[in-house]
Order: sequence, then structure tokens, then C-alpha cells
Amino acid sequence: MFVRDRELVLSRKVDMAVEKYGIKKHTFAKFAFYLTALVTFFTCLSCFYKADFINLTVCAVAIHVLINAD
Repeated sequence: MFVRDRELVLSRKVDMAVEKYGIKKHTFAKFAFYLTALVTFFTCLSCFYKADFINLTVCAVAIHVLINAD
């Protein structure tokens, strides 16, 4: 129970700092999505040279997770 209370206090402090300095919460998610899309594009290009379906699968799952994030 004590750990949960500490997590809530820390979460509130972070939220207050975000509001105080005007940092957008969704900036990281958009940046991560664009970088993942870029990696996916380069992975697709590299598949013409050598079959590498593991990286493509990881990129596809990452894009799915980033799109459906709250």
C-alpha cells in the first residue's frame, strides 16, 4: 500500500511539472511513432537485399502499440 501511495505522489509531481513548464504529453508518442515508421521503411528496403522478417514484425507490432496508446 505504501508503494502505491509513493507512486501516486510521484505521478502528481510529474503532472504538476508538465503543467508548469507547458510540456505537451503526446510529443514523445508522436516522435516514437515517426521514428518507428522510419525504421519500418528502411527495414522494408533492406528486405530486397536480405530477407529479415523479424525486424519487420517488431516494427509492425510497435506501430500497433503506438497507435493504440492512451
